[in-house]
Amino acid sequence: MVTWRLLQAFGLPFTLLAVSAVLDFGYHDAVLLEHFLKRMHVMHPTITHLYSIGRSTGDVELWVLVIGKNPWNHTIGIPEVKYVANIHGNEAVGREVVLHFIEYLLEGYGQNEELTQLIDSMRLHLLPSMNPDGFSKAYSPDCNGVNGRNNQNGKDLNRNFPDPFAPWDGFPEAETKAVMRWIKSEWFVLSVSLHGGALVASYPYDNRSPGGMQDFNYVWGQCMEVTLEVSCCKYPEGDKLKDFWDENRPALQAFLHKAHLGVKGLVLDRDGGAVVGANVLVSDRNNLLPFNTTEHGEYFRLLLPGQYNFTIMAPGFKPLTQTILLSEPRNFSATRQDFILEYNGKEKGEE
Repeated sequence: MVTWRLLQAFGLPFTLLAVSAVLDFGYHDAVLLEHFLKRMHVMHPTITHLYSIGRSTGDVELWVLVIGKNPWNHTIGIPEVKYVANIHGNEAVGREVVLHFIEYLLEGYGQNEELTQLIDSMRLHLLPSMNPDGFSKAYSPDCNGVNGRNNQNGKDLNRNFPDPFAPWDGFPEAETKAVMRWIKSEWFVLSVSLHGGALVASYPYDNRSPGGMQDFNYVWGQCMEVTLEVSCCKYPEGDKLKDFWDENRPALQAFLHKAHLGVKGLVLDRDGGAVVGANVLVSDRNNLLPFNTTEHGEYFRLLLPGQYNFTIMAPGFKPLTQTILLSEPRNFSATRQDFILEYNGKEKGEE
């Protein structure tokens, strides 16, 4: 139940809740964005969790809204997914599309069967603006300019991450550091980064420009991130936003299903204990860094239907190789496959 006391706790005026019952198609600055996210959380408290991953260089909160059946904590077998927008401040369409996607998902929960099952089957984190300071400097209309692209320090945040193929200066911006911590803390499986200025879908590895967020996700975060350029105009007039929303909503919804591609499960010892940090290797799919199990012994591998040879390796255990046949995802879930490892010569706990 939404109460005045609850609204006050979030610093959200009751009048805002009443007046802004539906998100308008226009641009929302940092204050309006924060009010909207808090209002969504207040209106849907059982399936949302609102948190900040840090503050921008200009001291603006980097808000993330989680949507899921258990939005507060990770659940074994439930993939963590994220949508990130506005890494370039003047690429503003993605920012507004994510806000409307939030409203669409929450309004549809319990009313639309597909949306309900999607939300129940994952934990979706949405960061509408990674670069609020750049957005505050940009202006509309501006289809091809660069004003507001960078953060307050004049740094391009999508050239600021460690790069597996190029030297790194070792000086991440506040926004970059916040996202790096976030990626390493949540074990994301799938991610979308929304940009503007073209119509492009890009997957790892990225282009020759070093420091991209996409490859950092893939190499160091074990997360498949796809970069989507969703509008030829970076910052169009506000009256064009509904068209961009209508054009991109089906794809944003369909992409969530891809979190259930492939296989997931646990790597356990024969006593049922989690094997932490085990390598989960797939033949002929070498990664720069191996995919490892989490602190729960859990793993996810996004793979198309087909037959795959898995090798599981961990210190103190015998390597295990097993062939798995993967089918199309069913019931909003990847194929479940647990692996049981045998101790390598010595029993658990022996010196």
